[in-house]
Amino acid sequence: MKNIVKEIFNVNKIKWLVLIILVLFLFAVLGLSYGKYSSATNNTFLLNARKPIYTINFYPGTKDEEQKYSQEFSYGTAQNLLPNQFTKLNYNFLEWNTEEDGSGDSYADKESVLNLSSVDGAEIDLYAQWIKGIARIGNNYYTTLSDAIADVPTDGTETLVELLANTSDNFTISNQKNVILDLKGHILSNLISAPVIENNGTLKIPNGTIRSNALTAAINNNKNSVLEISGASIYATNTKQALYNKGGQVTISGNTYLSSTSTNRYTLHNLSDGVAGRVTILGGTIECLADNTSAGAVLNESGAILTIGNKDGNVDTSTPVIQGLKNGVNNSGTLNFYDGRVRAKNESNAHPFNNENNITDKETDYLLEHSTVSIGGVEFEEVYLLHEDAEQIIITLITDGGTLDNTTIPRYSNHPLGSLPEPTKYLFAFDGWYDAPVGGNEITSATILTDDTTIYAHWISKAHVEVNGVQYETIAEAMRHVPDNETVTLTLLQDTNEAFKISRDQNVVINLNGFVLTNDGYNEPIINNFGHVTTINGRMETHTQKGAIDNKAGGTLIVDGAEIYSYGGRQALFNEAGSYMEIKGGSYLYSNAAGYALDKPENLERATVNNLAGGTVVILDATIECSVQSAVAGRGSFTIGTAGGSVSTSNPVLIGMRDGIHTTGNFEFYDGIIKGLQNSINGTTPTIESGATLVNDTEIIDGDEYQVSYLQ
Repeated sequence: MKNIVKEIFNVNKIKWLVLIILVLFLFAVLGLSYGKYSSATNNTFLLNARKPIYTINFYPGTKDEEQKYSQEFSYGTAQNLLPNQFTKLNYNFLEWNTEEDGSGDSYADKESVLNLSSVDGAEIDLYAQWIKGIARIGNNYYTTLSDAIADVPTDGTETLVELLANTSDNFTISNQKNVILDLKGHILSNLISAPVIENNGTLKIPNGTIRSNALTAAINNNKNSVLEISGASIYATNTKQALYNKGGQVTISGNTYLSSTSTNRYTLHNLSDGVAGRVTILGGTIECLADNTSAGAVLNESGAILTIGNKDGNVDTSTPVIQGLKNGVNNSGTLNFYDGRVRAKNESNAHPFNNENNITDKETDYLLEHSTVSIGGVEFEEVYLLHEDAEQIIITLITDGGTLDNTTIPRYSNHPLGSLPEPTKYLFAFDGWYDAPVGGNEITSATILTDDTTIYAHWISKAHVEVNGVQYETIAEAMRHVPDNETVTLTLLQDTNEAFKISRDQNVVINLNGFVLTNDGYNEPIINNFGHVTTINGRMETHTQKGAIDNKAGGTLIVDGAEIYSYGGRQALFNEAGSYMEIKGGSYLYSNAAGYALDKPENLERATVNNLAGGTVVILDATIECSVQSAVAGRGSFTIGTAGGSVSTSNPVLIGMRDGIHTTGNFEFYDGIIKGLQNSINGTTPTIESGATLVNDTEIIDGDEYQVSYLQ
């Protein structure tokens, strides 16, 4: 009997042991937590088990807390990484890595990942890895421009290809490709001894420089291809053409510049290749710098078609300009001449046109006119169109205080005036010529006059600010003339984009005067205030990550009736230790502030108004909003309203998407209403008006229930 009992006991012991092992195994597999229990009313303990949650932080390459974004993951659940949101100039995103230098574990963009950590609350950092790119199509970067061109679709879809730095390359655009090549002001030159570009498709070049340093043309535009150049500079610095058109179609406009130094070639060569080569020159300059009878600006061969200008009845004699030292235009094909000037040196073996009699078409009622002009010490003969009824007239120029070398110029009646001189005037930008001192009709190069005429310069002020009756182009310049320890008013004269500093002993009233003050493109707040500043009557707006105003230690800032907006994820106002800030006069402040002040959690989160420990902020008459975090926050001293007298429940107003106010500093609350989606007041319990009661309530705003605090 004892043996039977013992055997049963041993069997049961084994079963219990197996059961315990099975339970432990399940806990390990499912990632259940043992450490969280809650007390039940029947004195039993309930296991509060859940899968661990961990966070992946994405960084642009270094641990930059300002730029990072994060994604939560649940252990046991596969999930795709968020797509890369960073860009780096001249680089292409490669992958993510757990180490900044790429020596850790790598993950592809949007890769599906599972169980990178089993620790609840763990954080994993991933750093973007980059490969240098010289060109870009949309969000795709390429190590060479030819790689980008190769990736252009062949279905005729117009594709923007951007060059991000100077480079040397050679490539061909096939006949099914349609490319806008935005050089972004950079220089593209030969990598090998071949044309920089062989164009068999459609190509537009709006800017930048293309340079051939080899024994080849810069661009070959081949049969049936289309080329539009609207502002680029094309150079051939050896013995070939800048542009060689072989049966294609070319349009040149804007401020395009073509130049060559070839002693036996033309800068632009137009010929037929089974189909007529067609070149239309609407604007720009085409020039040959070689002083040789075998060279010139434009060669138009038999069967090819060259059109200079636009036949619209409006002759512009100022553009385009075709200029060669020995030959301007050498034509044996079809030549149409409607606008511009053609030049060659004023000597017997040089010719603007090799044969004026073979000009096929020109504007009706216009004749070829010849004159001489000195350019760079060289005298040129030039040919342009002049109306058959034209007579010389005198144009008198009234500059209204501007400076101009000649105030009378000769022109022709019944003929477009052509280019007019531009005067200069301190603190003003020239805004054109008009037929009246104020208002009137604009006089341009296309204007046709019949008699001697007086025209008037109009100006736009470049002065942005006035101090003590003196105008300045920039606020920074004006601040250099503000004396210490004297209160002055700085008045804005127009919308202004600038960042500037107010020094320790300066006392300035900034009258925004109804205008807008911004700091786009500056890596500083609009104002760094070390002194005493009052802002009134206008709007400040920042889209940067620097905020609108930093009130530095020892500074005093009064915001009186101004609007201040911060859209760059930072505070509108930042108040440092030892500084004083007062907001009144019905001012309105807004931000989409996110993250932490000074990027340190111990400083509390960013808010529309941040007040560091040791700083003082007084809010008397204002509305302050934050669409991401809190309206005001910090460890400094806050006073909302005015002590004594009747209590207002309508002004000032603080509204935060998280908290109305979040502070651990001294907090006095005498007037107004505070609203927050999570908390109206978070942190310090305020000192309130004597005899008043702090009321905590709720209010529905745009469908959301906000916590609300006020006094009664």
